[in-house]
Amino acid sequence: MLSRTNRLLQIIERNAVRLFLVLFFIALSSSMAKADGLLLNISNPNGAVTVQNFSYTFFGTITNSSGQPINIGMPGLPRGDPNSYTVEIQFQLTNVGLSYGPFSTYNELIPLTLAAGASTGEIRLFTLNLPVLDQHNPAYTLLGTFTVFSYVNDGPVVSTVSPFTVQVPAGVPTPEPAAMLLLGTGLSTLVLMRRRR
Repeated sequence: MLSRTNRLLQIIERNAVRLFLVLFFIALSSSMAKADGLLLNISNPNGAVTVQNFSYTFFGTITNSSGQPINIGMPGLPRGDPNSYTVEIQFQLTNVGLSYGPFSTYNELIPLTLAAGASTGEIRLFTLNLPVLDQHNPAYTLLGTFTVFSYVNDGPVVSTVSPFTVQVPAGVPTPEPAAMLLLGTGLSTLVLMRRRR
């Protein structure tokens, strides 16, 4: 009776190990499948603007890590369609100007299709303009994401997202008209006194 129980335990152990290995390889292959696709890397994701230089340009690479061509954008839409890629701002206190690539309408540096294993290399993704004018705006961190949409032929549209931040300084105080009038009166009085001597 004991040998029969031992034999039964051995069979269960072998099958448990096999089951574990099968489940392990299924999990591994599914995670590898999820890893395949479009990879977006912003090389300078944390920027800062100043009162004198209020533009910040983000650069990065888009890589196809899959074994098949990937189309960038949405099926059936023309080049430069805003649904190909987008910048979304989660938190801002000032108005934001946005341009893609070297031009404002679309980013011609982002290709329509990336071959298997291909990469764009380092390209200009987008530029934010954050003029620091209003004296009432405190310093803050603008938070946003850059998203690229893509699909393989006859496949669903998927998105690849990368976050970014921009440090924005406090607004510049502007002189009040009364203070400027007082300063102008004082300077003109000094000039008149000097001429009388």
